[in-house]
Amino acid sequence: MSAQEKLPGSGRTAEQLQRRAHITAAVVELHRAVSPLLEVLDSKASITMKFKVAGDDVTVSVKPGPPNDEENT
Repeated sequence: MSAQEKLPGSGRTAEQLQRRAHITAAVVELHRAVSPLLEVLDSKASITMKFKVAGDDVTVSVKPGPPNDEENT
């Protein structure tokens, strides 16, 4: 079996692909919303936000990338 061939049932369903696309879009939007905060942090810093959403505990941790170090020197 070549690397291109997949076993039956091993691929993602359309529903799973759509759910993944929605999650990715939400994460991109979250990043866009917290970008002003991230711009003032260097790469040694991190931020963790905790939320209660519909009864679920949601924790988001973000660590800025190295390009922020150059801007803050």
